[in-house]
Amino acid sequence: MQAKTPLRLGLLAVIVIAAVSVAGCGSANQAAGLQSTHPLVRSAAVERLGTVGDMSAYDDLVVVLRQDPDRLVRSQAAFALGQMGRRYYSIGFYPLVDALENDASVFVRSASALSLANTRDSRSVEPLVAALRDTDRGEMAVRYGDKVIVYKACVSDAARTSLRQIVQMNFTSTAQTADAQRDEVAGMWEAWYTPRQNLLPRDTALAKR
Repeated sequence: MQAKTPLRLGLLAVIVIAAVSVAGCGSANQAAGLQSTHPLVRSAAVERLGTVGDMSAYDDLVVVLRQDPDRLVRSQAAFALGQMGRRYYSIGFYPLVDALENDASVFVRSASALSLANTRDSRSVEPLVAALRDTDRGEMAVRYGDKVIVYKACVSDAARTSLRQIVQMNFTSTAQTADAQRDEVAGMWEAWYTPRQNLLPRDTALAKR
């Protein structure tokens, strides 16, 4: 489990976050937020892009997801792509699968797993079933002015949530511990998926390029 790491932000940065959050759709405001040196300002700008849902921001969000040094910002980029996926079928599939399989942060992988459900793309089933074996968990404390919000993430749990939404079915376990339950549920999904894998679309190899 990753250590709890508070992220502090000065008053000026908080004001900038508020400005980005309430700004209109102007690309100049959004671009300025993405270039900020403050992670929370960049995160707020990314969140705004996802809320607006303008496809012209897609490439910017993909770059943030792949390259931003801060795990909170990359996680928000994954959620923003998921929001776009609600509007445009399959949008975000490739970068989200890439992040789910390759990002070093449990928070980014979890956010990507959750967002894949929003793409409504059945190709997501394969990588999500594989992600059920990713039992990495983390906790992160983020300071917003005088308030501290603690975020928790578990890739396996996020993948299970998305599979339930995509396939419209669920498996439950009666094991005594949470880890044992995750292991048993992963086995159930694998047993369900294996004989059906050739019947479902599979295109995850492209996401690794």
